[in-house]
Amino acid sequence: MESQAGVFAHIVTYNSERWVRVAIKSLLEQEGYSVGSNLFISITDNASSDNTANVVREFLRAGISFRCNSENLGYCTAHNQGAADFINSGCRYLLILNPDIRLKRDMLVKFVNTLASDDRAGIGTPLLFRADDKLEPVEPRRIDAAGMILTNSLRHFDRGSEQLFEQHLYQLPCYVFGATGACLLIKRDCVNDLIVDDPEGQEDLYKVFPVLRTNANRVQLFDEAFFAYREDADLSWRAQHFGWKVLFIPEAIGFHRRLVLPGNRSTLPAELNRHSVRNRFLLQINNYRFRDIPLAFIAGLLLRNFLVIAAVLFKERSSISAFRDLWHLKRRAFRRRELIMAKHALIKPMGFVRTTDDINKL
Repeated sequence: MESQAGVFAHIVTYNSERWVRVAIKSLLEQEGYSVGSNLFISITDNASSDNTANVVREFLRAGISFRCNSENLGYCTAHNQGAADFINSGCRYLLILNPDIRLKRDMLVKFVNTLASDDRAGIGTPLLFRADDKLEPVEPRRIDAAGMILTNSLRHFDRGSEQLFEQHLYQLPCYVFGATGACLLIKRDCVNDLIVDDPEGQEDLYKVFPVLRTNANRVQLFDEAFFAYREDADLSWRAQHFGWKVLFIPEAIGFHRRLVLPGNRSTLPAELNRHSVRNRFLLQINNYRFRDIPLAFIAGLLLRNFLVIAAVLFKERSSISAFRDLWHLKRRAFRRRELIMAKHALIKPMGFVRTTDDINKL
């Protein structure tokens, strides 16, 4: 039975004491899984200033491994530390999980079994419902994410986000553009394929993020130039370039306390908005091909990018430094694109999934 296959679960925390206890308990209580047998849980803390570390240490006797970074290395680098641990483990699946998610007790069994049944799928994305601060589902139930879509304007959105849940919708597994970074499952072979090493580009990276000049052991699964935000879209797009599909698995259910939404941008920290602006352009440099989305050349590359630049210059001036970051990272980004497209040409994957229209054609 595939549910007995080893799963390596990795959580990155940053001032997460409000939720992380519930998230860990929901992992420990997964049906068919036992820590140290077929489930291994690792948590990396990014220099939290609250009580997160002490909360996590309550579970060390349960067999959880825990590392504390002395500085905030960002979502991408911290998860790359976990990915290195996964590579060195004997596990067949890597579960990337946020500390603000509670999983249903049968979630992992259904997640693994469905993903394992599809040879073309390398990444699984679950059905997430909105949750409150106690990680209990909001009533009436609203969808948090049912996979990810990509529009002609090169904007990516959580599929079904904020919609009231209707039983007849989102009930069948299907291929989607991407998986939400809040919770995704990756096969070992897919993890190995998605790692993109570019040692020459590291110096450019350190110009923007000097904190990443560290001896922390990691592999390059997530693009560390993203630091945080949009990295899940980049990973998913790269997976499609490399011949893997992203599979939406509605039987795998979790409850997510989402804090970042398109509608609350004005209330978000300036640093997060700066990451968002920079990473929009990095995402396109890394992945966009005219033949995949020809209509996006005008709607996305020209029109939407112009509007983003104008909005930063005249409205959100706190994000202007995103363009300075992009200037320092441009050489690294284009070299990374060359590596990705060279591998894409060798694999010649068939079909590119990006929108609900594409989903309906499957």
